[in-house]
Amino acid sequence: MNWNGSGSKPLKEYYIPLLFIGSIFAAAMLKDSKHVAFSVALIEKISLISLAIYVFSKSKLYQNVIDNKATAMDKIVLAAFCAILSIYGTVFSIPFGGYFINIRDLGAMLGGLLGGPVVGLAAGLASAIHRLSVGGPFQWPCALATAAAGLGAGVLVMVRPKLRLSFLAVIVLAACAESFHMALLWVFLTPATAWDAFSHVAIPMYLANILGVIFFVVITKVQEAAKAKERIESELNIAHDIQMSIIPNTFPPFPHRKEFDLFASIKPAKAVGGDLYDFFFIDDNHLCFAIGDVSGKGVPASLFMAVTRTLMRAKAFNRAAPGEIATEMNRDLCENNDAAMFVTFFLAVVDLRDGKLEYCNAGHNPPYLVRKDGTLEKLGELHGIPLGVMDIKDYGSCVVPIAPGDAVVLYTDGVTEAETVTHELFGDERLQKLLQANAKSGSKAWVEIINREVTAFAGEAEQADDITVLAINFHSLSSPGQASAA
Repeated sequence: MNWNGSGSKPLKEYYIPLLFIGSIFAAAMLKDSKHVAFSVALIEKISLISLAIYVFSKSKLYQNVIDNKATAMDKIVLAAFCAILSIYGTVFSIPFGGYFINIRDLGAMLGGLLGGPVVGLAAGLASAIHRLSVGGPFQWPCALATAAAGLGAGVLVMVRPKLRLSFLAVIVLAACAESFHMALLWVFLTPATAWDAFSHVAIPMYLANILGVIFFVVITKVQEAAKAKERIESELNIAHDIQMSIIPNTFPPFPHRKEFDLFASIKPAKAVGGDLYDFFFIDDNHLCFAIGDVSGKGVPASLFMAVTRTLMRAKAFNRAAPGEIATEMNRDLCENNDAAMFVTFFLAVVDLRDGKLEYCNAGHNPPYLVRKDGTLEKLGELHGIPLGVMDIKDYGSCVVPIAPGDAVVLYTDGVTEAETVTHELFGDERLQKLLQANAKSGSKAWVEIINREVTAFAGEAEQADDITVLAINFHSLSSPGQASAA
């Protein structure tokens, strides 16, 4: 348990202090039917105040208070709200053993815990004035104790703001407030009267107010956790938008080039992911395209992905050999790679004049070359380990011929390793059959079909990995006029 109020705890851990106090309360109070009725009535009052606090915690005013952005009017409204809760505790006091048990001090303490000493004192004084108007032999001890409870709670959070969310701190606060209340009985009453009152009201009032402030901490923690989650989700959505803007997503990407059509998609398993694809012209005749899969998920993978793409573009210009590009990228990725991250990477450069496709595969899933007649070929030669693992001397490459009517389909392991709720994998064989059955498809159709089939196969299973697909259909070899048109 984190007693200083920092960090995030599952809601179930908040049950521990509640059950602890509840058990003591039950042991102390549930002795006979009279105590049962009294306990039910007192818990009802605490529950109503807790409900009011919960509803109030949904308001903008509450958020302003928690964020330390409260205006003077916000503090006035907060003081009035807590004063009403405190007065409620007086008006609906519960008769017990000739005395009236109440949770008046709770409202004042909540004012102090939320708004500081000024708000706590204001709420406590308003309730104290009401208590004095009620009269009776206990009016001064009760009134002074309530004002002191609000002021003490406010001073506590002014000195140590984080203690507002500490179970131990608020329990001690409530115990001290009620101890001061009980001590005032001996100041204003005769010893006999003070002792008689103390013996009847001390235990229930201690436990009731302690239970009330614990409910307050639980509610506040839940609200702050929800707010933190919303903030993280908002930041991740922004990161997702930034990441997607890094990856080319305008299709067709080269509308004036009629030699090929190209389409790609990426579907992160989280808001941001580590898969990437890219394509660009090195010069008028050489088209470079690549796909990669960074180790891990989430923000670290997305950052490594951005670095990988930046390096690829920087290293690709002035050289057309994929092996050379991969070697230079790997050298830079290995430097200062304290997180030991890596990326499986497939990089290809195709000369659109003669259809020569040269590729380098650094530990990535082998793409498929779909020939015009429907024949399926794996581009399965590996030229090294994933980039970023270690600084090896050179990555190789190999060349395959591409003819008009052929297509290349690249993908990440999020496709073949997609699984059902029973952990059945989509697999290479299923992907191969899918490609053969749709051999005449265009690039956009390839990507959409694969994504649709993978989603349908996985069904209700949660997506475990990023899913990325890139497809290129080659229609013709380029002519000098086509190249200059680009």
